[in-house]
Amino acid sequence: MKGRKDKSKNNISWLIYLYSCVVIFAAFVIKIISIFSPFWKKQLEGRDIDRAWIEGLERKRRSVRHAVLFFCSSAGEFEQAHPMIDRLLERGDVMVQVLFFSRSGFGFAEARKEKVPYRLCPIDTVWHWKKIFSVLAPEAAIVVRHEYWPAFVAVAKTCSRLLLVDGTASRTFGRWSLARFVKSRLLNQFERLFLVDKPDLDYFESTLSLSPRKLTVVGDTKYDRVFERSRQEQKAAEDMVTLFERTASNMHRLVIGSAWHPDIEGALDAFRSLKMQRESSEKNHFAKDWQVVIASHDVSRSMIEWIKDACEKRGLSWIKLSSLSSETRMTSRNGFNKPSEPPAVIIIDIMGKLAEIYGVGNLAIVGGAMHNKVHNVLEPACRGLPIAFGPLHKNSREASLLVEKGLATVVTSANDIEVWWRQKALIAQTKDQSLLDHIHNQCGAATAITEYLKESLKD
Repeated sequence: MKGRKDKSKNNISWLIYLYSCVVIFAAFVIKIISIFSPFWKKQLEGRDIDRAWIEGLERKRRSVRHAVLFFCSSAGEFEQAHPMIDRLLERGDVMVQVLFFSRSGFGFAEARKEKVPYRLCPIDTVWHWKKIFSVLAPEAAIVVRHEYWPAFVAVAKTCSRLLLVDGTASRTFGRWSLARFVKSRLLNQFERLFLVDKPDLDYFESTLSLSPRKLTVVGDTKYDRVFERSRQEQKAAEDMVTLFERTASNMHRLVIGSAWHPDIEGALDAFRSLKMQRESSEKNHFAKDWQVVIASHDVSRSMIEWIKDACEKRGLSWIKLSSLSSETRMTSRNGFNKPSEPPAVIIIDIMGKLAEIYGVGNLAIVGGAMHNKVHNVLEPACRGLPIAFGPLHKNSREASLLVEKGLATVVTSANDIEVWWRQKALIAQTKDQSLLDHIHNQCGAATAITEYLKESLKD
């Protein structure tokens, strides 16, 4: 079993130990607050480094030759790590351990029944991290995008190769001189930083004063993830199509993914307008050939009820995904009980199905950018679906790049959606090859990073 074990005793600054003491005191205060606050109580749960987990980790570690630790903030970072994790596990002699900062990331892994070991990260102290690294003895500790915790960085640097992947320039953190100084000092402890694009290289080199020898531009692993996942889940997507065909065969479908209230209202208003138009038989026929599939960002009961009400106010029939099964037929509670009357809207009320849901679509609207920020645009893009989203997309580099290249459309109203919908309906039966080519051309970062890791995993 390789690894640098615990060389940290004499290599960690007394400032990090002092910082760890402050963190312990802060955690104690939060623990007291959590007695009266369910939110803080939930945030602290599952972060203890208990003996049973350490013993289990030790048993797993003894059974393999190598180990790699991934530190992910939440679900998005975990998805970016997945292509590298898959490549490492293919070797058969590597153990991968994932740690999440965010409880939502942990919940995402649970919902997807991920097989790779994962756990919430501990409170950031030297002693917690030394326990983990002394048992896991990873050849490499990999931070995905961010999570630059001082105690973690200090211990990881002395016990393994410390790497950053999918590094991007920050638009907020680092503007203030003290914050920029701290971030620079922490990132200087990393052995290698794999960056997404040339502007990121400029930011890390010029703004954060990092050595060019540490910096490598390889692209973004999220492209590898969506491309590979679309292939891996092709059978699931085909099964989903079969399920949807029970409502009506040969329908075209507009999928609204990660939808919020403004996205849903805009699309439903556009759909109602299309259905109400009677200028020509062609227009009426157009509306009859389409269904709207709503996959809300929030699948809580209250949100599903709101979507149902929004449909009924516009005279649109609906059915929930959970109601579709091989054993049951659609009920009449929403006014739809005949095979000749397919529901206008299918409401997704099951979490974790969005990637497969895009597989049933012909067009896609990605939610969030009507009121706040756009969500993942790559999942529909990797299936070649013509895409639209709201104007607030600057948070997503990949979304902005699609707009820049003319591969996505920005919509600001129900009328914009209607115009875009009519235009793209003419090509709805074919995949957008330019979009597929763009996604494929952006892939390759995961392979480049894994090749670099091979040096750490030599016997």
